[in-house]
Order: sequence, then structure tokens, then C-alpha cells
Amino acid sequence: MASRRDRASGAGDGMSRRKALCGLATAGAAGPAPAAWAQGRAADSGPPLPSLTAALRGALDQNRQVFEVQGYERPNDGGAARWRLAQAQEAGPGRRLHAPSRRWFQLETDRPAPEMLGAAADWNGRSGRDNGPIIAELAAWAAGRPILLGPGRYLASPIAVDGPLNLVGQGIGRTVLVQADTTGLGSRGTIYVDSGRADRSVGPVVLRDFALDGRVETGGFEEFTHLVSLHGVSDVLVARLAFLGFRGDGLYLGSGVHGQEERHNRKVVIQDCRFDGRTRNNRNCISVLDVNGLAIRGCRFANSSRADMPGAIDFEPNPKSGFAVVRDIEISANRFDNVGGSVGVICFHFPPDVPAPEKVRIQNNTASNGGRAFLYVKVMKPQAPGGASMDFVVSGNTFASGPGGPFLIDGGRGVSFAGNQWTDLPAAAQVGVEFPVADLRVADRFLRVGSVRTPYALGVASVSGLDLRGAVFTDCGAAVVGGENVYFRAMANNAPATSERVDISAAVSNGSGGKAPAMSAVSPLHHRVS
Repeated sequence: MASRRDRASGAGDGMSRRKALCGLATAGAAGPAPAAWAQGRAADSGPPLPSLTAALRGALDQNRQVFEVQGYERPNDGGAARWRLAQAQEAGPGRRLHAPSRRWFQLETDRPAPEMLGAAADWNGRSGRDNGPIIAELAAWAAGRPILLGPGRYLASPIAVDGPLNLVGQGIGRTVLVQADTTGLGSRGTIYVDSGRADRSVGPVVLRDFALDGRVETGGFEEFTHLVSLHGVSDVLVARLAFLGFRGDGLYLGSGVHGQEERHNRKVVIQDCRFDGRTRNNRNCISVLDVNGLAIRGCRFANSSRADMPGAIDFEPNPKSGFAVVRDIEISANRFDNVGGSVGVICFHFPPDVPAPEKVRIQNNTASNGGRAFLYVKVMKPQAPGGASMDFVVSGNTFASGPGGPFLIDGGRGVSFAGNQWTDLPAAAQVGVEFPVADLRVADRFLRVGSVRTPYALGVASVSGLDLRGAVFTDCGAAVVGGENVYFRAMANNAPATSERVDISAAVSNGSGGKAPAMSAVSPLHHRVS
């Protein structure tokens, strides 16, 4: 899976593209200091002019240093603002040229809105103004101060930003950013923030109270076309956003858009958001390549992930990314429904040259009606004897009525399951099938897990240290030869399966209804079970 990452790079640097689209140089100050905004109407501002475009064509008095307008192109189009003679007489974010006098004027407001620079929420389902470059310019001017998106549907090509960003809408049902065609731009999203290098971090980034629409129904699947793409960011809050109809990912927390680039993301919170892929013809709701400190709380995930893609949330650093960090992860109180994909609802796929994840908490989530497994963890890096624990805790989750099994743990050390319930699943949980697992604890409730196809609830191959004390199996497996609650495999990855330090002494079996209640070990010479 990791080989798919970002092999489709874009056409050049995103920041250069944004500057070209804006038609602006970046020299000079980003905008007036907040104190300048607080000034009352200057004595020389005069009566408001009908529009900025009219003022800049020549309606402005040659000696005027401050003026106000009733709109950008026409009165009451949302672009009412004050403009002041710029200290730096050159092109820059939030500046416009008065052609007759060759003087630059600077936007001055304490409530910046894209309409002040010519944006329009005029998408009608077929056409509309491209607001991406305008919002990017305003973000450069605002330098992290809130940008107020109005009601309506804004068509936007990538809003490319290399500094702080604060976008605030009027609610999921009122403000929508509609994704413009981004063919050829690689993993740049409709909102694209990139620090540009490994030793630089961009933040804060705040995105809240609006929706993004990728229009997958008309555009179809496009693996690297994301809605939000963040690289080298810190202090990020994504709250009350709707990610709708994405063609690639809803949110991509990456490490550059060209593959094997180094970026580090820190302190990211995604809460109370809705991810709806609409057609299950997309990649993932959230993809993560690098992050130190991530909380995904109270979100809803539905209708995502094409059959050959991973699943709803995918942690998957690129191969040859030894610098990648995935640490301090919380995924809690989320709901998943009708998730597709080929791997699992929540996936961790780590190549052999990438460090294992650390300090992960997956707790109190609910998933149903989809997902090849609730959790998939594959850590290919060999585990040294007595090595460090991943400190990976999975607790209080429920998963029911999916097409697959509860979980697959392949490789890694220090995963603990406690208080989870797995119900009505046709496939079994699997441990150590390709890569040996160390120090695994499972104290969950398995209810009607397994079928004739996989006539057991938990399959064990290669593991060193498995504690099943507290596990409860009810009506699991199948009444066929080889049917049992816990099945110790004879072979794993074309070699004899081996396990040691396995404790099933206190596991509880409540078999009935023709299900097999036994705990058995196939090839006991290779499995040390107590």
C-alpha cells in the first residue's frame, strides 16, 4: 500500500503557483498592525465610494490617502472595506494599485472577508469564480487573524498557504468550499498548507464551521486529489467541518507532496467533524504520514474508501522515510458506518525502514456495516528482544455486522485490547501471520465471531507473550473440523508458526447453538500454551 503514496507529484512548487495565480509579489509587510484597524474613520476618508474597482480606475482624488468603499465591484456585494495608502509602495498581499496616480493602497479591516478582495460565493453547480487565489492572498495578508467566510458556495482551486491560516465559516449547512479541478497538482488539496522544509513549522492553522465538497459524483476517483492537505504544520484545530465527496482523501496530514520529503506535524486536533465519501469511490477519510500529537474526537465517518484503498483512517508513512514520526495518537468517541476499503476501519501500515508508532489510544469508538477489520496494525520493522513497547491501547470500542473480523496485528510490541466488543463478524481476529508479535494482551468480548470460512474467533501464529486473561468467547467459531474459539496455526508466512508465553488459562468460553467451545493448539510442539 505504501508504494501508492504521492508518486503523482504536481507541477512545481505550490507557493510559486499561488503567487502566480494571485499576480502579486510578496515583498513588503503582510498587513497593517492590529492597532491600525482600530482607528475610527479618518477625517480625510470622505464619503464611501461605490466600489473599489471604480475607485482604482480613477474616481479617487489624487491626494486621497484613505478611502472607504461600499463593495468590491458594486455596492453591497460583501466587499465594503477601508483602504489606506500603503507604506511599502509595491505589490503585496492585500494591496491594490490606483492606476492614474501609480499609488498602492492597503486593505484595512478588523473583520477580513474574501469579498473584500473580489471573491464571490457564486457557484451554481456548473460555473463560478475561482476564489482559491483570492483567499490565499487574504490569508497572507491576515497572518493568522480570522478570515470570515460568508454564506454560499465558493468555488476554489488550491488555497496555497505557507504561513498561519484561520478560516471560519458560518456553519456546515451555510458555507461550502467547492473543489475546482486540480488535475496535475498532485497531493495539493483545496486547502494546502506546506512549511516548505523539514526545519520549519507553520501554525497555527484553524479551520472551522464550514463544508468542503470534492464532487466525487462527477469527477470520480482521483487518489491524490484531497480536500485538505497539511505538511509541516503545528497547533492545528479542525472543528465542525464537513468533508464531502472527496476524490482522494478528506484530510491528508503529510510529509510533502513529492514523496520522501521530510515534514513534521505537531499538535493536531480534529473534532466534531463529518467525513462522508458519498459513493465509497475515494481513498481515505484521513491519511497520516507524520504527526507528533494527534487527537481525532467525536467525528462521524461514512461511505468512504474504494475496495482497493485502506479504509477510513490510515497511518502509513512512505517507504524510506526513516525520519517519520507517528506518536501520541488519540482516536476516541467516533462513529464509523459503511466504510469500505481492503484493510480496516483504522489502519497502521509501517514499512521496515520506518519507526513503529508510539503511544496510541483508540477508545470508545463505534463501527458497523463495513470495514474488513476494525483495526489493522502491520509493523514490518523487526522487534529486538526486550525492545521498547509501542504503548498501543485499544479499549471500549464496539464493532458489529461488518464483512471481516475484529482486528489483525502483524508485528510490533506492546498492544493491549481491553473491554472491546466484537459482534456478528464472519472472519476471525488474526495475530502474527506475517510478522511476529510481542507482548499482546486481549481481554475482549467475542460474540458470534467466525464462520464456516474461518471457523474460529482468534487465530494465533507467531507471538511471544500473549495474555488472554479476561477474554470471553460466546457462540464463536463453527461446528466443523478445526472449529474453536482460539486457533493456533501450524504455519505462518510459509514457515512453522511459533509462540511462547501464551496464557489462556482464564479465558471464558460460552459455546452454544452448535458452535465449538474448545481452545485448541494445532502443532503443540511450536506453541507453548498455559
